[in-house]
Amino acid sequence: MGVTSGSPSAGDATFKTTNGSLTVRPYYIGDSQTVSSYFRRIEPNVVFGTLDAGVPNRKRNDALPSYDVPVSGVSSPGTDGPTFLDVLWDQAPFATHDAFVKAVTSTADQFVTAGVYSAKERDAIVAKAGLAEKELAPN
Repeated sequence: MGVTSGSPSAGDATFKTTNGSLTVRPYYIGDSQTVSSYFRRIEPNVVFGTLDAGVPNRKRNDALPSYDVPVSGVSSPGTDGPTFLDVLWDQAPFATHDAFVKAVTSTADQFVTAGVYSAKERDAIVAKAGLAEKELAPN
């Protein structure tokens, strides 16, 4: 992230971004609820650690954006949606590797049903997830 640069009146340490152009503070809500600050995965392929399933990390068409209020210049609904890895990691943390593989399998099945992946691509993703236990183990 960067180097600690001080503390505002709220007491949270602040940091400078790597290029020093922006001061930021740590992201937290103050409770123990699991959260993710990612809104879009950018991996071109489905990967688990360094293991590449060899399948593109495709998006579902969830007809996004679908805003509650009009947004100037953006039609609603659109044709966007979350990627496979977006949907998978939104389910984290996983209690065990088996729970992780079950989530991968269920998510891949949903993407096959939606016509995003073929059965062969699903099988490649699930197989690679099964091999990823050491890759994804906490250090």
